[in-house]
Amino acid sequence: MRLGARFVKRVWLLPALIVLGLIFWTAAHMLWGAATYGNLSDLTGRVIEVDANSPAEHGGLQVGDVLLSLNDTPPLMWDGYRHPLYRAGAVTTLMFQRGDRVYTTTIPAELAPVNRWLAQLMILLVALAFCLLSLVVLLGRPEAVEARQFYVMCQMWAASLAMGALSTVGVQVASNWFGALNGLLTPTMIHFHAIFPERHRLARRRWSAVALYVTGGVLAVSFWLRPSFSFQSIETTQTIMYVWLLLGLVAAIGLMVAAYVTTSSPYARRRIRLILFGTVLGFGPFGLLTAAPIALSGRAAWDSWMITIPLMSALPIAYAVALWRYNLMGFDRALNRGLAYLVVSAFLFGAYFVALMFFYTLLPVDRVGSAALGATVALLTAVTFRPLRDWIQQMVDRLFYGGWYDYRGLTDEVGQALARTLEPDALVEVLVHQVPQAMHLPGAALWLQREGEIKFTGKSGVKVARARAWIQEGEPVESGKVQMTQDHAVVPLVVKEHVVGVWGLAARASEEWGPEDESILTALGRHAALAAQNVQLVAALRAKVVEVEEMHRRLLAAREDERADLARELHDGVIQDLIGLRYRLDALQDEGGDQVEQVGDIYAQAGLLVDELRQLCGNLRPLALDQLGLAAALRAMMREATERGLRVEAQLQEISLPDRVAIGLYRIGREALFNVWRHAGASRAVVTLARDRDDIVLAVADDGCGFVPASSWGKNGCFGLLGMAERAEALGGHLVVESEPGEGTRVTVRCGLYGWSL
Repeated sequence: MRLGARFVKRVWLLPALIVLGLIFWTAAHMLWGAATYGNLSDLTGRVIEVDANSPAEHGGLQVGDVLLSLNDTPPLMWDGYRHPLYRAGAVTTLMFQRGDRVYTTTIPAELAPVNRWLAQLMILLVALAFCLLSLVVLLGRPEAVEARQFYVMCQMWAASLAMGALSTVGVQVASNWFGALNGLLTPTMIHFHAIFPERHRLARRRWSAVALYVTGGVLAVSFWLRPSFSFQSIETTQTIMYVWLLLGLVAAIGLMVAAYVTTSSPYARRRIRLILFGTVLGFGPFGLLTAAPIALSGRAAWDSWMITIPLMSALPIAYAVALWRYNLMGFDRALNRGLAYLVVSAFLFGAYFVALMFFYTLLPVDRVGSAALGATVALLTAVTFRPLRDWIQQMVDRLFYGGWYDYRGLTDEVGQALARTLEPDALVEVLVHQVPQAMHLPGAALWLQREGEIKFTGKSGVKVARARAWIQEGEPVESGKVQMTQDHAVVPLVVKEHVVGVWGLAARASEEWGPEDESILTALGRHAALAAQNVQLVAALRAKVVEVEEMHRRLLAAREDERADLARELHDGVIQDLIGLRYRLDALQDEGGDQVEQVGDIYAQAGLLVDELRQLCGNLRPLALDQLGLAAALRAMMREATERGLRVEAQLQEISLPDRVAIGLYRIGREALFNVWRHAGASRAVVTLARDRDDIVLAVADDGCGFVPASSWGKNGCFGLLGMAERAEALGGHLVVESEPGEGTRVTVRCGLYGWSL
């Protein structure tokens, strides 16, 4: 059974091998076997072009002359094309008419310069593209009907183009084959587009396909058997041939348009648009500028095929992109590699012929130099093939595949992205979205270790239940091995024998995992494991930071509570005792006696002590703050500053605030106003308290000397500002200092209306 499959594959390879041989033989024949007199004539023998310094020019031929015979053979007995076939060095007796006079001349045939065949060589490059691309497609999925039909159609096009190029150098059998192949091209094109990209109902009617191929076969036989010496038969069969070919092009485009109109799938419409674009670009100019004029008038008005034939290369390119981008046949990888080899072959082929063209232009008869040039080009080809192939492979990957098969580039790119990843969401974005998109996988899922357990973190393109089943199958993730099955792959994320996560990826629908897939997933798994560990470490560090901030807030709250308790104890205890002592001293002073003066001094000192203790209690816990609110406490503080010589203006809203928010803002405002009085050298300050939606904004501005704010307050001795910033952060807000030398300073704190919940 296996031997039979191999035999069938080898049989399918024969057409491609024959066409490849035909292409290279045609190119070799043009360069080394096709001799000419250096003139072009139409089917009636009228000379339409004479090359400079050619045998025809030396023999006296001019444009407009009418050839009457070559070696006594009239034009109607030639092969029907413009370039009769000669051997180099052959001498021919040529009879031609100019006006009313008839001339006879003898001219030798010589090898034509390479630049004469440049257009034909371009046709051969397009034929090579058709041949190699379809061969790669067939090798990728020989069992697919679409692949085989695509192969047949492209091989027909390649053979037809090669025969057409060969017929222009006077090979009569090539002219017959060119006509026969064009007769079979139309049924193969219609057949292929009836099953691809969407299957048309025409494909289910066998009688229509049989009728189509029978018609094409009859026309092919008629084109083959047409008399080569009859001008009328040549013109008639040529018109029929191009009408038939034009019908095939119109039918192929019509089938794609019909599929586009009838399908309701946006996915299918996108792929049809791509293929339709390539078909119209490849065949549209050929049909309008070459096939249609020949079908209608028997000949094209100008050599339009020199432009339209190269545009045909858009067709295999468009199909290549479509076959990859939408995975229509499942041979993406073979197609990728085949495109790279196709480009390399075309590049070396073109470089070789360009070198030959320049050489023959300079030294047309130097055989030793020709051999040396051939050896040099062969050596350069051997030396440059591998690096050129690798470079072009990367370019093809980038241009058509977004780097999918550039594994080194993909690993480096994803590795750099993972190295910068410190957030779980960013890790999910890279592993669950970016990597599957780059590798053209349908989906992925990610689990990360949190709180001692592996927990689901994110997914794309797969259901959670299906993804969870992945890690429950196969070997335990602790093994650290990449596990691949038919429909998924599981990549354990392990750092120093410690599992930090699990990464699951869905497989492509019609393709098995390969060794390159395992290599890249293993490499990316190592990067992902380190990134997952970094995410865990950053999360733990942030948790510690939050814990420290919470402790700092609680410490500030506890300190404020202690201050309140101390102020209460001083007010209710020591101050009341001192007041009672003053009453007793006042009574002793009223009684008189020798100690009246000393009693008065003690009374005054007790009064000063009471005032100082009251001020201390106010600093520890302002009475106005507890009784009247933050605005009143700030006004009292501003009166103290005014008594010290600083003019202070107030813009304060009455806002009800929680005690810890009010006391925190009061401490910040007091420290800011104290800095203005002590350091700024200001004459005026403005204190603002306002509500901005759910935020409280307190600002203290002055017209003092200003300074250059530092990025870190503690480093340059600004411990007052550092304390204010810490208090603002403890309230869940932030402190902003705006200042320039000579322009004053503005200190602004913004926090939530209720601050942090303790």
